[in-house]
Parts: sequence; C-alpha cells; structure tokens
Amino acid sequence: MSDYQDTGFVFFPNENIRVLDTGKTFVYLVAIDCENTKDFSTISINNDGVYCGNDILDVILHSHAPTETVPMEEAIESITFNENAKEETNDKSLISSVLLGWSESSYYYNGTQPWICEFNNLTEHGRRLYFSLKKLHNDKEIKILTFNHIK
Repeated sequence: MSDYQDTGFVFFPNENIRVLDTGKTFVYLVAIDCENTKDFSTISINNDGVYCGNDILDVILHSHAPTETVPMEEAIESITFNENAKEETNDKSLISSVLLGWSESSYYYNGTQPWICEFNNLTEHGRRLYFSLKKLHNDKEIKILTFNHIK
C-alpha cells in the first residue's frame, strides 16, 4: 500500500496530539498572486471548516488563526505578506489550489492549538507536488493551508 492512498499526500500526526471527532481536516497547496495581476483565473476554496493556518507565517511566527470560521477570501488576505511594503496587502489572487490531504478528524496540540501542516508533514509524493507547483508558479507565493472542523 502506498503512503498516500488513505490521506492523500500528508502524514497526519499521531503522537503528542489530541484527535477530535469534530469534523474533517483538509490540507491545500495553493499558489497566491500577491501582485494581483489577474493574469490567471481566480480560484476559491469553499468549505465550512475553520482556517487553522499556513505553513510559513503561522508556524514561523507562532501566530495561529482565530477559533471561528474564516471565509477563504479573508484567510488569503490574512496570510499574504507584501515583502516590499513590509505590511499585509489586500491585492492578491488565489491562482492555483490542490487538495493535498484529508482526514476524518481534527488535530490539536495541548487540546487548544490547532495542528498546522508543514512541509515536513508531506509524503515524498507531496513534496514533489509542492516543488512542481513552485516550479510552475515560480513568481508566486506557494503555501500549505490547513482547515479543520469540516462537516
């Protein structure tokens, strides 16, 4: 059996983690156009889950998402960082999205802090897909987004 047949391209945690049966967890790999050139079609992710965070800002800065449901547009606005202005910007478009992994449960550290998928949590095939998307969208921001409590 391949490592991605049951959960896509993600190794979900099984140690030092609290697993809740409050909804599914989805992990997306996305490409974000921070310059909002609108050269590509705008994509949206529609689910009724809670945005937990992304692999770059939230993991490095240890700033995690609020506990209420966040629409995808607001999540994209909160995670995209304009490096030139050194401030967050509202000019961005989601230009590519791939569902990388899924689980029937939601995951928390210490019962309160949501688990956020990082690059290290990807299978070998997931890492290849990450680098392929990075190569395809070489001038865009590539992030791994985690949502939980999906009905």
